[in-house]
Amino acid sequence: MLKALKIFLIVFATLLLFLLMTVSFALWIVFTPEKLTPIVRKEAARYITCPAEIGGVELTFFSTFPHFGIKVNQIKLINPVPGAPNDTLFRADQLTGIIDLDAWYNNNDIRIEELILSQGAIHLFTDSLGNVNYDILPPLPEEETDTTNVAAGLENIRFESVDFSYVDQSAATSVLIQNLTGSLTGTYNSGVLSSRIVTDKGTVTLEYDKEKYLDKVDLQLNLQSEMTTDPVKMVIREASATLNTLPAEAAGSFSMDPVSENLSFDLNFRVASSPVEK
Repeated sequence: MLKALKIFLIVFATLLLFLLMTVSFALWIVFTPEKLTPIVRKEAARYITCPAEIGGVELTFFSTFPHFGIKVNQIKLINPVPGAPNDTLFRADQLTGIIDLDAWYNNNDIRIEELILSQGAIHLFTDSLGNVNYDILPPLPEEETDTTNVAAGLENIRFESVDFSYVDQSAATSVLIQNLTGSLTGTYNSGVLSSRIVTDKGTVTLEYDKEKYLDKVDLQLNLQSEMTTDPVKMVIREASATLNTLPAEAAGSFSMDPVSENLSFDLNFRVASSPVEK
């Protein structure tokens, strides 16, 4: 799962740069959706190796003044992998991004004022041999893979009615979160993602080794954490959740060995009023 998070962060950073590139086009000339959409479709092929379907792209400058925004309608990334339960990697009825251009232009500071994903789905898959469906970026030159000097502010990333699934055949694990609504805020600086995730609603299903441990359980979550991708490590500063009205808390860390890819855990759990340490 941590390996999936690492690649997801790289994909997210690439999509962010792609969004910045799109906004830069808009600074030079006012595009109508009819003019802007073909350009975005053409540029998407340079940044993503899998087929992408983009229904339409439009600027939201007037509705988000003084910030420029990009609204992408009916977007879908398709990457079939043998054995995967779904050919679709990502889809959204609407994806809206608003960036603080003043901070970017004057200070080279990437600051996302708002990113909203509405009515969408994310399906991640790993087969028994480790092949994945989310490795969709073309190879980058070695000098471009260093993210230690990259900084970004994440002001308000919202998910509205989004489904998320992760199936890992090599670990006999599957996670399904349905109808997720929530938000993420934080910063990315010098290779460290510091964030707070709050979910307002959603249901979670968890299966391990063909046995279900959770089955469409109502989920509410408040998670404050820090994550690095090299090495892969997640530190949970504070986490509280409600599973079918049953409260739970956790703190600690887990990490992945870069060679063996084995996970190590150092976590404290407390469920309801009974403390249990693991």
